[in-house]
Amino acid sequence: MADTSLPLDRLPEGCKHLYGALFAVPFASLRTPDTEEEDAKSGEYKFRNPRLNTERGQQELLDKRLSAELRESIKQRTLLNPLVCRWVKDGDGFYPLVVGGDRRYRALDFLIRKKEIVTDPRSIQLNDKGEWVYSQCPADEAYLTVACQVFAVNTDLDALALSWAENKGRINLSDGHEVAEVIKLRKFHATDERILEILQEDEKWLAETDMLIGTLDVETLGDLLESRLDRASAIELSSIADLPLRSKIRVAANEAAQEACERKIKRLQRQVESALTQKEIAEGSVADAEFDGDGEASQEAQAAVTEAEKKVKRTIKERDETTPVTTVKDVRRAEVDNGKPNDDDRPLRTLSSKKISEGLEYIDAIIKNGGKCLEGSFFFPTLDGLKLVRAVLNNNILANEADFAATLRRLSKVQIKPAGPPTE
Repeated sequence: MADTSLPLDRLPEGCKHLYGALFAVPFASLRTPDTEEEDAKSGEYKFRNPRLNTERGQQELLDKRLSAELRESIKQRTLLNPLVCRWVKDGDGFYPLVVGGDRRYRALDFLIRKKEIVTDPRSIQLNDKGEWVYSQCPADEAYLTVACQVFAVNTDLDALALSWAENKGRINLSDGHEVAEVIKLRKFHATDERILEILQEDEKWLAETDMLIGTLDVETLGDLLESRLDRASAIELSSIADLPLRSKIRVAANEAAQEACERKIKRLQRQVESALTQKEIAEGSVADAEFDGDGEASQEAQAAVTEAEKKVKRTIKERDETTPVTTVKDVRRAEVDNGKPNDDDRPLRTLSSKKISEGLEYIDAIIKNGGKCLEGSFFFPTLDGLKLVRAVLNNNILANEADFAATLRRLSKVQIKPAGPPTE
């Protein structure tokens, strides 16, 4: 076994050192941080998952759909990333405390407790076709031990820094990456089932993605793939059938996003310059304090230098990572500014004859039902009035109104009194 300063005889039974900080750890020996209520009793900072600090983070951590998707991924593809832990002393021994991968831990715990059948990461062989295949077994057997990166840290704040780095260091795939992958998979005739399995999305998402690929012009699709605009703005643009108008709106929205980005970069640059000035002033204070032999003042000034250096580094990083991304708000503002027709101004042909026919059939059914709507939510007191409404709605295309039920619902609130006896 590789050399390590950690006393292996004081680790949980069955724990094996593999390489560096990588260990094979019995799942049963893993522990998770105490609850917030228990932490508060000590009066000191105790590490807990930083996602739990916000309601959104809690929702993401406990989201049933996301949790189910992760469990299914582990079942099908095994545990792809090791858990991140720290060593914590317990009497004469040490145990691993999870500080990164809380969702993975919860997913494994569920699968193990339920003894779900999973792909066994320990077993692989070639079948008769020369294909690699894994065997299946209960999760409590497959994950009797799990791969963990276990680090030695001195304080709970050090554990927080470790957890934060584990989350912060990831670069998530963008909307553009996903759409580009669908294009590539379609090119090689991958089935819907295979695409959904690989990308772990649902049928609605795939149908929407295919619509974007098939509907968007080359320039708009290119902006989506390169993350110059987000998925929501691409969907909004796809609804504009007039290609010259769509191009005009896209360019205007991109320009607005670019201007907003430039304003942010200028603001961040001013913050960098301010931090550099603070650093120079603090460095001058250090020199003055050292000249005067004032050790305490020198320490304070040096702390100010260090803080200013951190701010410079942090702000430069944010400035350099700021790029323009067109959002749906940018697109909608551009639509207004560039005269996109609203619902009341749509051309008459956008209301299909099928919708008109369905609407009139709906009215005819109400007339046959004595004026009572099919859902039972409203009632017309006179058939003459309803027939008059039908005559009006027969020309509903002039108002470009597709929702006949909504129109009837509005008109039903007006008491219609025929001038003479009802006529058939």
